[in-house]
Amino acid sequence: MSTAAPLKHFLENPSRSVANLNYRLRESWRRQTARVHPNPVFVFGNQKSGTSAIAALLGEATGLSYTIDILCLYEGLEERLLRGNVSFDEVLERGRYYFSKPIIKDPGFTFFYDEIASRFPASKRVFVLRDPRQNIRSILNRLKLPGNLDDLSNEQWQTLKQAFPGWYPILEGSLAGHQGSTYIETLALRCQKAFQLYQTHQTELIPIHYETFSQDKAHSIYNLASQLGINVTQSIDRVKDKQFQPKGNTDVPLRDFFGVDNLQRIEAICQSEMISMGYFPETL
Repeated sequence: MSTAAPLKHFLENPSRSVANLNYRLRESWRRQTARVHPNPVFVFGNQKSGTSAIAALLGEATGLSYTIDILCLYEGLEERLLRGNVSFDEVLERGRYYFSKPIIKDPGFTFFYDEIASRFPASKRVFVLRDPRQNIRSILNRLKLPGNLDDLSNEQWQTLKQAFPGWYPILEGSLAGHQGSTYIETLALRCQKAFQLYQTHQTELIPIHYETFSQDKAHSIYNLASQLGINVTQSIDRVKDKQFQPKGNTDVPLRDFFGVDNLQRIEAICQSEMISMGYFPETL
């Protein structure tokens, strides 16, 4: 094998080459030495529903290590998993170190619930629930997209694909089976699918509403730890308000952010699930 290309890359950017080598060596060592945790706590929920904060604060309160967003650590892995180009067992093997933690959170795993449950039957599982209107707005805030368009333009789709490749399948929806006729409908169908998954498996899940958590984070986390049978070992007062993900803008009224038509679309799609979860429509 020719060494010209690697040598050229090293000479052009030696510090980056050394960093990449260190990363590969570290990943290889972790993969060879780590043992998958037999019964971790999994935190499920849609993207931008508060899963990161809840998983991280649960870890801080209990002194347990945690993994945030395994699929994001490997470029294109979630899309390959959705396409069936890689199996869940291969993901488990590749991310063995990250699956060794006692608390594991990845919203992408929500839509692979059956795979998680079959491979970790003794695991404890938390599901974070959030008002779909606020959830969708938070996603769009994260991607710097408005909520009141009929649909995204071709240019916006291309920008999304280039700037946020991991988010593209979420807004496009076809691979995960929740594609609508517009970007708003697709995101609403994703929220509906997450709610339905919770309803199907709710006897196996500990629910936590993002809204309740936001009102009293410390009490919610300590209560969650108690439900999981895990001892709280330290206060989270110093870190409870830390931003574990970019914060969305909730100051704009929902009607102004989405416009009446898009707000109605969300509420029409999610109406049944919203009402069952205690979230009531504004426009229907």
